[in-house]
Amino acid sequence: MQQIGRYEVEAELGRGAMGVVYLARDPRVKRRVAIKTYVLPAGLTPARAREFRERFLREAQTAGALDHPSLVTIYDAGEDPRTRIPFIAMEYVPGRNLRDLLDHHGVMPAREACAMARGVASGLQAAHDAGIIHRDIKPANILIRAGDGAAKLADFGVARAQSSDLTSTGQSLGSPAYMSPEQIRGQPVDGRSDLFSLAIVLYEALCGERPFAGEDLSALAYAVVHEQVAPVSHRRDGLPPGLDRFFACALAKAPGERFADGTAFSRELTRAVAAPSVPDADTTMAATGLLQELPRPSLAHLPGGGHPGMDFLRAVGAAGAALRPHLARGAVALLAALRRTGAALARGLQGLSSRGRRLVLAGAAILLGLLLALFLWLEPPATLTLQVKNSFPEATLTVSIDGRTAYSGDLAADRRKVKAFGRKLAEWGNQEFTRELKIAAGTHEIRVTVTPAGEAPLVQILTAELKAGESRFLKLTTGRKYGDPLELRLN
Repeated sequence: MQQIGRYEVEAELGRGAMGVVYLARDPRVKRRVAIKTYVLPAGLTPARAREFRERFLREAQTAGALDHPSLVTIYDAGEDPRTRIPFIAMEYVPGRNLRDLLDHHGVMPAREACAMARGVASGLQAAHDAGIIHRDIKPANILIRAGDGAAKLADFGVARAQSSDLTSTGQSLGSPAYMSPEQIRGQPVDGRSDLFSLAIVLYEALCGERPFAGEDLSALAYAVVHEQVAPVSHRRDGLPPGLDRFFACALAKAPGERFADGTAFSRELTRAVAAPSVPDADTTMAATGLLQELPRPSLAHLPGGGHPGMDFLRAVGAAGAALRPHLARGAVALLAALRRTGAALARGLQGLSSRGRRLVLAGAAILLGLLLALFLWLEPPATLTLQVKNSFPEATLTVSIDGRTAYSGDLAADRRKVKAFGRKLAEWGNQEFTRELKIAAGTHEIRVTVTPAGEAPLVQILTAELKAGESRFLKLTTGRKYGDPLELRLN
């Protein structure tokens, strides 16, 4: 039977770039354990290899002092006397890791995913209080125990032990897709970096996609450091609306703008899941578009009692009554109520003459207009003023809010020549204009696309949290004259 130290190996559980995980038995206490071995990076000098081993054991021993139900307990750390391979003996957690579960199921139920994240955040709080930073939070390091579904975070103390040598050999510390901006920049990290990584894991567990993506490592790193996260509600329907606000904070670029610790992370996640609905842009756009398509009211009499078209009008009336206590919350409730009248509309319009259909829709237009006017009076939209400064001689501009086009137009800067002492120094153009956009209060994804003639599109995305009735400025600078061909700022 193969042995690692005093442990008797029973089976191989998994294998990765840094080593192998085995199921083993501790003969001293008759307990099953997981043994993780670590392969030293290639090309290390004997002195650096010795430094790695010493630091590895020191960090593992420090992590072994942690005792929390959401952390995999470390029992022992050492070096196999025959192979000289470092290993850690830890708690064996029967079940699967989160990476396997997401690969198989795609997403987790929102309640289970948030419970998992709160448990891991609680464990991180205990570790951070002890001065230990994980540095490699990812789905593969979160174990889901069979039976009760409890989440346990593994591999504590390992990433820091690796940091002194792996960077010198060109290997990346941690997993880039789950790194914080400060990790990618190689800056000092603290517990808020771990919480940023945990937020990425939760985001992926909820919607099946990571918040930041790129075709290669450099594009991924740029997205993590610079791009704003898209609201998770835009990627999966039915999620608690408070999660958009939660992720805007949890995935903020600057550590000081994130949750201060695991306790705050868990508390705000609990509040986000319990938060009531808030209005979004799709609601207002959809309701406005419906009103624009309805005909103008007629003075003709509506169909008499018992007519099938009256079913729809009664349904709309009931929707209006149900909406009255909810209008202050925004247009989400409005659109939801309107959708519930769809079946009645279909039944009501069947069998009607063309004149009858016009009369039913005219009555609906009056009632819907009153409801929408009341909503706008109670919660006016935000004003987003687009300020454009362009030096492209020919281009197109499209501004989309939550996937819907809010503005589209051509860009054309005037060409001018700059001369000094009789010599032409440059030829450039300039164009400036503003446009006002009305947007419902809430958290929105704003995508700006500028396509210069004969060139690939330039795209910038940011997330904005807009309050009812407020005015904000979206400053867009585009062209070769000003530096970066596309810059976007929200003031």
